[in-house]
Amino acid sequence: MNQKPTLFEPLEARVFLDGSLENLEPMAPYANFIEGGRFSYEGDNGKVNVIVSKGLNGTWEVGDGDLYLFLEGTDSKTSLRINGNASIGGLDAQGGLGILNARNSDIRGEIELGDVRNISLRDILEEAEFNVGRIGKISVNNLSGFFNSGSIGSFLARGDINNASFEAANEVGSTRVLGSVLDSSMETLNFKKVDIKGRVISSTIDTEVTSRNKLRVGGDVEDFSLGSFYNSTFGGNLVNGEIEPEYIKNFYVKGSIDDVVIRNWSGFGTIERLNIGNDFKNSSLFLGWNPGADAIFHTDDDVGVIEGMQAKPLSVYIRGAMENSYIVAKEIGRTKLGRVVPNNSGVRYGLFSFNSADLIDNKMVSIGRDKYSEPIGDFVVELLV
Repeated sequence: MNQKPTLFEPLEARVFLDGSLENLEPMAPYANFIEGGRFSYEGDNGKVNVIVSKGLNGTWEVGDGDLYLFLEGTDSKTSLRINGNASIGGLDAQGGLGILNARNSDIRGEIELGDVRNISLRDILEEAEFNVGRIGKISVNNLSGFFNSGSIGSFLARGDINNASFEAANEVGSTRVLGSVLDSSMETLNFKKVDIKGRVISSTIDTEVTSRNKLRVGGDVEDFSLGSFYNSTFGGNLVNGEIEPEYIKNFYVKGSIDDVVIRNWSGFGTIERLNIGNDFKNSSLFLGWNPGADAIFHTDDDVGVIEGMQAKPLSVYIRGAMENSYIVAKEIGRTKLGRVVPNNSGVRYGLFSFNSADLIDNKMVSIGRDKYSEPIGDFVVELLV
C-alpha cells in the first residue's frame, strides 16, 4: 500500500477460517485482522515480523511504509514484539501492555497506550505523539516530538532529547540521557533523579516537588530555564538562563555562571550552599527579594522584601571572580570569593543581606586570603533595604 490507511465502513460480519469470530465488526480502521497472534509484511527496510499474545483481537495495515496497529482486550500480561526495522505510524492498545519490544523500530505517528511495564524502542521521531499511562521502564535511542505519560519508573535515552516535549503527570523515578537535551521541555510533578551526560541547550527542565531530588548535567547549560532540585550539579558553565529555587541544599557549578538569574518568588526559598568553580559574573541570586520584572537589583521596579522565612543562611564559595553580580538574601553565611573586580563603572554590586553587619564584624567574608572590612572599589557588602 502506498497511502496512509483511511477509515473503513463497519462490516456486518467477518468470519475467520475457524469460524470463531462470526458477526464481528471491525474494531479499527485497518484492513487486516490479526490471526494466530502474528503477522509479517515486507517493509521499506526488509521483512518485519509482529508477534502479539495469542487470543487477542486486532487489526493492522501498512500505508506509506508505516505500520498501523490496533489491539483490543490487552492488559498487563500482553506482549507486543516487532522484529525488524519498522516505522510505526499508529498504535492503539488502550488496555495497556506488559511488554512493548520494538527496539529496532521508530515511532512516527500517534500512539495511545494504557499502562505498560516495559517499553523498548529505537527513536521517537519529531512528528510523533506518544501518549501512555504509567510506565515501569522505557528505553529509546533518541526522543523528539510529543511524549506524555502518567508516571515513569525509569527513562533512558541513549542519545539525545531533541526538539521534544516531555511531560509526566506524576513521578519520574530515574531519568538518564547519555547525550544532550536540545530545544526541548521536560516537565513533571516530581523528577526524582535526572542525569544528563551532555549539554542542555535552549531547554526547560522543571519539577514541582523538590524533596531530595537530584539533577546532574555533565556539560554546559545555555539559554535555559530550570526548576528546583535539592542537589544540583553542573560539570560545565551556566550561561543565559534562569532558575527558580524552592529548597536547594547544594548548588555546584564546575565552570562559570554568566548572565543567569536565580530567584525565588515565594519568600520561603533557600539555597544552603552555592559552590562555583570559576567566575560568577553578570548574574544575580535573589532569595526573599523581588527585583521586579527586569530582574535587576535596586532599579525602579523592585518590589522589595518578600514575606516568609529563609530556612537556612546561604553559604557561598566562588573560586574565581565575582563581577557585576548580586547575591541578595535575607541571611548570608560564610562567603569565600577568589577575587572581585573593583571597577564596575561606578555601579555597586556584591552581597546584600539583613545580617551584613555580622558578616563584616565577624569577618565572615573572605576575598582571596583577606577578610572583607570595607568596599573594594564598587564591590560592597551592605544591608538589604
